[in-house]
Formats: sequence, structure tokens, C-alpha cells
Amino acid sequence: MKNFFKLKKYTQGLIFVNIFFLLVLLFVNIPKAEANIFNTSLVLKQNIEHIDEIIFTIPDNSLPPRFNELRLIKKKDKFILSTKTGEYKVQPALIERLFSALSTRQNFKLVSDSVKQYFNFGLDEDHAARLQLLRSDKTIIGDFVFGKNDTLGINRYVRIDARTKIFIMPDVLASFLTVSSNFWLDLQIYKYRFEKNSIQLIKKNKGSIIRSNKNEKVFDELQTFLKQFSCIDIFPALPLNNAKSEELNLILGSGENIKIIFTPMEGGDFILFDSSSNNSYVISGYTKRRIDSILNSIAPKD
Repeated sequence: MKNFFKLKKYTQGLIFVNIFFLLVLLFVNIPKAEANIFNTSLVLKQNIEHIDEIIFTIPDNSLPPRFNELRLIKKKDKFILSTKTGEYKVQPALIERLFSALSTRQNFKLVSDSVKQYFNFGLDEDHAARLQLLRSDKTIIGDFVFGKNDTLGINRYVRIDARTKIFIMPDVLASFLTVSSNFWLDLQIYKYRFEKNSIQLIKKNKGSIIRSNKNEKVFDELQTFLKQFSCIDIFPALPLNNAKSEELNLILGSGENIKIIFTPMEGGDFILFDSSSNNSYVISGYTKRRIDSILNSIAPKD
């Protein structure tokens, strides 16, 4: 009996020791908040409305420096892409999405505080993308340098406000890191032009034709195609007008005259100058041939 109580006492002690070590292991493995992880946003929500200029810089040594930068400027509560020859309206939905990503809280993890690590994370001047946000007086709201993605491709290395510290954050801005104008602009330039005002008269070179019951379907076909086609890109230079240029005038029910000038380019594309926006665009040869085909079905060929 005495041995039985000794065995029972020994067993209870062993169980207690096992429970103790189990609790120690559980405590050691409890996830702890890391001191180098911060939850914040790139831009405070109250500062979003004060952003009046957005500048993207994406290095590309194969192009002249002027093609490495995109500058969007606020004008009457809307952002425009300003060039030396014109102003192009930026899609408002894209700006809203960009501002939402900038003002949403994310986890930022400190990776390094060494300038020597910039190249390893793609944060050097030859590879990094830069985003600058300015007020109307040119003071800086935000200045961010974006480097490579991590090995999983879901996070990106970033420097904030041009400081040396390197963080890694969710790659929520990937789609916006581009200086391509055809991403930011709606290049369906006549999408909304004929919703309340249809074409009543077409003038091409020396000929003209009035809308009538006989040709109404073809007029509608022209309007539909003009609303649906998309330009390839903007033409950020003075519009060219030479002996091969063709002029088309569309007179709307309101009396407004939209003058369109087509000028052929090398390679088969065309420059389209639009008088309603006073801007020039690049369209494909197919788009030009499709417009010609519809026009030729309305009026005799020149």
C-alpha cells in the first residue's frame, strides 16, 4: 500500500511537470506583435482633398527623360494630363481608386535602414518608381519610392517621404505605377458626344449630306462606331496638317461643328485632331478605314 501511494504521488508529479512544460511551450509560441510592424496609410484621409498634383516617375533608359514622367494636375476638381500642346481629362474613377489605396491603412514592416540595400530591393534611381503628391503651393504631401516585389509577388518594398528606411507593404498600388497615358485617359473620345445631340449634317472635303429618313440608319451606324472606337494613344505634339490630310465636319442638332482632321503616319496609323477638345490622338489604320467605309455608304466616294 505504501508503494502504491508513492507511485501515485510520482505519477501526479510527472503529470504536473508535463503540464508545466506544455504551458511554457504554448507561451513561447504565442504570436507577438512585432515592434517593427506599423499599421498606417501612405496618406491621411484628411489630406487627400489637398492633393493638387500627382507626379509619377518610372525610369526607362530606352526612352528620352520626358517620357519617364507623368504629371496629373487638378483643374476644377478634376485631374488632367497636361502636355505642351493640350490637356486631356483623366478618368475620375481611376483617381478615386488611387486615392482609396493611398488612404487605406496597411501593414508596413521595417526591413532595413541601409542605403547600401537600395539596389537589392530595386530602390535605386535606375530602377525605382516614384510617386509625388503636391499641394497647389507645391509643398509635398507625400513622396514615395517603390522598388521590387517580394518573392511571393504580393508585397512591395517602399521608401516613405524619401527617408532611408526600407519597408515592405502589400502591393496595392501596382496597377497605378505607370506613365502610360492610355491607362489614365479614356480614349473613347466620342463616347458621350451624341447621347443628346445626333449628327444632322456631314461635310467631307467639298461634299455634304443631310440626315434623312433614307440614310438615318447609316448616320446612326457612324455615331455608334464613333462612340465605341478607342484611340491608340494621345499625340503629344502640334497636330500635323499636310497635303494628305483629310477633313471631316460633323454638324450636330445644336449647330455645333466637330471638325476632325486625319493625317497619315508612317506605319499605317493616323493622327486624329479633334476640334471639340482641341487635342490630337493616334488611331489605327483599321479605325480610319472603318470610318471611310461608313462615310462612303452615306455619300458617293470623292
